[in-house]
Amino acid sequence: MEVNSISFIFFNAFLANNFVLALFLGLCPFLGVSGKLETAVPMGLATTFVMLVSSVCAYAINQVLVTFDIEYLRLISYIAVIASAVQLVEMAMKKLSPALFRALGIFLPLITTNCAILGLALFQTFKEYNFIQSVVYALGAGAGFILAIVLMAGLRERLELAKLPSVTQGALLYTGFDMTDINLEEALGNSCQATVKSSKRITSDNTDEIRELHLSIDEPAFRCMAGQNIGVLVPGPHPFGNEFHHRYYTIAGMHTEDAENVEIEILVRRCFYIDEVSGESYPGISSNYLCDAIPGEQITITGPYKAAFRVPADKGSNLLMIGTGTGIAPFRTLVKSIYDQHGDWQGKVRLFYGAKSGLDTLYMNDQNSDLTNYYDEATFKAYSAINPRPRMDASVALGNSLAENSAETWALMQEPNTYVYLAGLKKQVAVLDKVMSKVAGSEAAWQALRKQLAREGRWAELTFQ
Repeated sequence: MEVNSISFIFFNAFLANNFVLALFLGLCPFLGVSGKLETAVPMGLATTFVMLVSSVCAYAINQVLVTFDIEYLRLISYIAVIASAVQLVEMAMKKLSPALFRALGIFLPLITTNCAILGLALFQTFKEYNFIQSVVYALGAGAGFILAIVLMAGLRERLELAKLPSVTQGALLYTGFDMTDINLEEALGNSCQATVKSSKRITSDNTDEIRELHLSIDEPAFRCMAGQNIGVLVPGPHPFGNEFHHRYYTIAGMHTEDAENVEIEILVRRCFYIDEVSGESYPGISSNYLCDAIPGEQITITGPYKAAFRVPADKGSNLLMIGTGTGIAPFRTLVKSIYDQHGDWQGKVRLFYGAKSGLDTLYMNDQNSDLTNYYDEATFKAYSAINPRPRMDASVALGNSLAENSAETWALMQEPNTYVYLAGLKKQVAVLDKVMSKVAGSEAAWQALRKQLAREGRWAELTFQ
């Protein structure tokens, strides 16, 4: 095969001298957007398009520069062409696929600084390719980039669903997400502004106030999924000289109809705390701050933070969800994912939910009563327990519900394909330990099973103080 033949040029750029795997160019988008195939493929196609346009334009520009003996303008001219091509891709994608535009985020405009594209233009110039050879070289390089990023995305998706080998179980295990472990300084460095689009009370005036807030974030780098968590920074001064008050909320829903921004939904209950000594009532800082926010107001948010709950790959797995209060929010997303996205779920799904009062069950269903849509599913059962004494903690009601169904819960936990999810206050873990120790016959027997679940990657927590 001749060195300058069309087939040699294509396969040389595609495989032998793959820009990513052999020359290590274009690693930024390769690593940043290869988490999922649904974003990796469009990024590969967009990069290939920019490569093709840049190659054609670079060939034409180089002919002009050589003619007028001004080759020193080659580099700046190539960069201008690449930036223009990226702008074309951005405008087209924003118009035709806003959701994909949001998913690619900051990595789409960063194609401008992708060294693989500039390298392509320079390489073809130094190799003195003609027009046809330049086009084939660009197509080969683009195909090679798509191959590399798709392979990486496939591997990363497979690893997300893979079970840990027995030899590594417990070594790199992620068993939960403690919201109290987040450093405030780190959170401040990962903050952005959100605009309140709407704030609607979803309870009657003669009951506790719970509001549904829709927040719009105009930040290309902000990418999130329902079920993740955001932090809200309330400006001070606050007690003990704190400049900020940081509180976490679960993203109950999101919309990406507008390519310019992403809109998320959170539920907030206006809270008041009773001092156990004086008996005086104090307003909750974050909840009152958010409930008082009006449309158009700017608030500072942090995150998003990683969701602790993932759906197992095996549709025959049993899922045991235990939560209190606002801890129900992550389970809404989990249950939707099970029945809407995965479909035909064969394993048992059990939800235990403790509430201080009937009002707390509003966290369980939005205006469309989303969780009630799954009550007809043969595998789904929900146990909602309301505390008979309003001033007592919701964990008491949760404990009563678990005790009433302890035999089924214990049997379910002993099955090798059962996954346990906890969300809400940390104190509910102690409640679960107490109930399950009793049904297990001893605390040692229960702790042994709990450690086994954690060791096998079947125990996850999302807790806060």
